[in-house]
Amino acid sequence: CTFGCIHEGRRTVCLAMDGEERHCEAQGWRVTVRKARMSGEEERVRLHASLDTPSLPEMVFGGSTVELRHVHTGLALRFCASDALCDVHDVDVPKVRAAERWMETHRDDPHAVLAQSYDWTYTTSYRGTLVQPTRPGPSQTWRWRPTPRRIDRTELLRRDPIRFYDELVLYESELDDHGASQLAVKLRVMPRCAYVLLRHWLRVDGVLVRMRDTRTYVDLANDRSNEVVALREHTRHEASALQLQDMGMSIDGKAFRNAEATAQALEAASPASVVLLEAEELVAGAADA
Repeated sequence: CTFGCIHEGRRTVCLAMDGEERHCEAQGWRVTVRKARMSGEEERVRLHASLDTPSLPEMVFGGSTVELRHVHTGLALRFCASDALCDVHDVDVPKVRAAERWMETHRDDPHAVLAQSYDWTYTTSYRGTLVQPTRPGPSQTWRWRPTPRRIDRTELLRRDPIRFYDELVLYESELDDHGASQLAVKLRVMPRCAYVLLRHWLRVDGVLVRMRDTRTYVDLANDRSNEVVALREHTRHEASALQLQDMGMSIDGKAFRNAEATAQALEAASPASVVLLEAEELVAGAADA
């Protein structure tokens, strides 16, 4: 590493000019977490242009990433803000007065091509970036495919030591004081598995709460470091203010003050709040000729 590095047991901490980079190696995987400062104006302009979007969240951490790279194949699972913002689409956008006020306040933005369908909540369908191997010679392409298999929760509940842990925010917005939107990622590496939680949390005051979780599980328990065994589950929870009222909860109460509290409240309301549950496994096939 070209930065000043500190070795802490199984991990390495590298102090970069604009943040911190940490590494961990486990059973054929190299895990890297890079924490960067909030993107400045120059980086925001570049990101704005590349995304062709009317607006960006107030806080974007464009240099922050989490990556799990399989050393033998070169395959990588990556989580970053720019790719997540690419997957912000005008689907299921709350049609509320707050959105109309937001549109009005951004009407003079010279970079904006505002449309009523634009997702001002920054809700993303992003589940992570699958980086294909780039090594020369025969290779395989990887993809996620639906599966009936599920992540083994007993593995996550084992009292195994945590070898490596981190969490970081990829982007965040207060929605012009109409609520909160945040995309964050948490990672932990244990002797038998690596586990990543990618969570988008949304609260539109007086309107709705929404939670999109993608849990990625990498098996480290086998003795064959040249094999890749990975599963992921995507869950969507959502409830309107009226639905919460019927459940005996208030959208403006402490139950939804942050992502952790919202997750607990919506999971307690399951299955009423569950909109979608999907499971996928990572598989390889012959590369295209």
